[in-house]
Amino acid sequence: MMIIRSYIIFIFCFLITSEVTGQVNPVPKKKPVVKENAVKSTDASSVQDTLKSEFLKIVSADNQVYDATGEDERFISSGNVRITHDSIFMFCDTAVLVNGINLEAKGNISIIKNDTIRIFSDSLHYQGDSLMAYFIGNVVLEDGDQRLYTSFLQYDLEKDWAIYSDTALLIADNMEIKSKRGIFHLDENFVNFYEKVTIEGQDFDLLSDSLRYYTEIKRAIFLSSTLINQGSKRIYSEGGFYDIDDKESEFFGNAQFVDGDKTSTADTIRNNEAENMTELIGNARFKSKDEEGRANKIISRKNEDEVELIGNAFFENPDNKVTGDVILFNEKTNDVKVSGRSVLSSPPMIIIADELDYRKDSGFALADGNVIWKDTSANYEIICDHARYIDSIDYMKAYNDEGKPVLKNEVSEGDTLLLSGDTLISYTIAVGHDSIGIDTHRYFQAFQNVEMINAEMQGVCDSLSYNGQDSVFTLFGAPVMWADSSQYDGDTIVMVMSESKIRQVDLLGNAMILSTSDFEYFDQIKGKIINAYFVAGSIDRMKVTGGAESVYYMKDEEDYYTGVNETKCSNMTFIFDDGELLQTRYYKEPTSKLSPMQKANHETIKLQGFNWQIIRRPLTLSDLFN
Repeated sequence: MMIIRSYIIFIFCFLITSEVTGQVNPVPKKKPVVKENAVKSTDASSVQDTLKSEFLKIVSADNQVYDATGEDERFISSGNVRITHDSIFMFCDTAVLVNGINLEAKGNISIIKNDTIRIFSDSLHYQGDSLMAYFIGNVVLEDGDQRLYTSFLQYDLEKDWAIYSDTALLIADNMEIKSKRGIFHLDENFVNFYEKVTIEGQDFDLLSDSLRYYTEIKRAIFLSSTLINQGSKRIYSEGGFYDIDDKESEFFGNAQFVDGDKTSTADTIRNNEAENMTELIGNARFKSKDEEGRANKIISRKNEDEVELIGNAFFENPDNKVTGDVILFNEKTNDVKVSGRSVLSSPPMIIIADELDYRKDSGFALADGNVIWKDTSANYEIICDHARYIDSIDYMKAYNDEGKPVLKNEVSEGDTLLLSGDTLISYTIAVGHDSIGIDTHRYFQAFQNVEMINAEMQGVCDSLSYNGQDSVFTLFGAPVMWADSSQYDGDTIVMVMSESKIRQVDLLGNAMILSTSDFEYFDQIKGKIINAYFVAGSIDRMKVTGGAESVYYMKDEEDYYTGVNETKCSNMTFIFDDGELLQTRYYKEPTSKLSPMQKANHETIKLQGFNWQIIRRPLTLSDLFN
């Protein structure tokens, strides 16, 4: 009987085993327990709800065992195991399916979803009711050309989120991105990286603590402090983005950009690598060993070697210091172009104007609009509408649209020479030899409607030149000068200065001096040439040469006119004491005529060429502008 009973038990076990191996996906004895609220809707259009409503299916395996000895139903498979859960396909070496819902798998794990997402690992824990998968050991997630490597990965198949909490590496778009933690949102094609985030690209590397990377548009968004290195360039910010394909980036929050020895800061920094252009926006500034700039906005165009500073702009290098509304600086040629009210300081030259264009290579400068041109070494400035300058010969030309440009030269403390003309020209000439030393001297020229004023004299003429080497003014074209109550005129007037004082005045050709105290009677001196010599600003003596004539009104001690003296001779000399006539000398057959005041015809005794031009005498700065 024992033998027969053993045989029956053997046959029963054999039949059970044959039934199990013949059916790959058994129906559990009892319905598996599904977590409460796991199924949100029974809408047939929801793929995820469909997934939740179905059991996992073991499609095939080399070996299978069904175990129902405990509370749970287990189906154990090994060897080339293939499992499906709707559109999800799973492969492994061994698998334990619990209650048709939960899966434990080991060895060569791979999951394929929607033909695009593939995940590989050493082992897997899969919860079918929550669609949550846990991959352990040598995990690789593939999504198109992207690969994520880590040692542990939690994957939500409902949301298509991959979460890792142990250092992972994402290889995408010729880059390697690493971080300690992260969430890969495959549904929205972006990854959030956290803790010690690094990106190594073909031509840059990045360090951050939090970063989001959009895999389709290839954009990295900085969620915390970030540092980017690109060769000699370094960029730091607390927020912003970087487009990998377009090579465009934006940085804000304590944004800093270092390129070689130049450091730039701004509220926002934008960089376009394709166009090699960088924009600094808001509180923009840069500084290097030799340059410094500030503005509301700064644009650097490397391809054109240009830096543009916009709004409250300031720029300084060893050659220039510039302020203005907009400054355009060429880093290769050192050319500077400024618009808006601006100041260019290139010692000893300072230019203030509405528009400036300074070309360093040619040394040519153009200044337009309310120009003030200063030379601090020569203590002069020119006020004009337009000025043109050539650096190599220190040549400057000034002119106006209306009115006249004015030169102001501070010849001494409290004494300023004012000079105007339709056109003013200033330049320097080098004098000397290398062996004995070379000195440079300034020259001025003024053309048409020339007027001049200083503390001792005023003058008008058609044109004027000034020789800085000898401190000599030469007036051409019907020149007239006034000093105190005297008028000097001739075909040409030469005025020699010494220590900012008039030392000598030469009237050349048709020379005449008129002097009056009451604008009714005029002392007159005439000759071919008149040389007047001054001491301490007062006339000391005067020499008249060639066809000398004089008309002199005499006065008594009470300063009343007593008569008039008319004299003709070849030459005359007048000696003065403290500006008063002390002695007169006549040479070569002098003839004189003395007439009482009542008998003198004061009109007929006026010398030929008499022309009192006091109405032309400039007295104020405003006179010179007209």
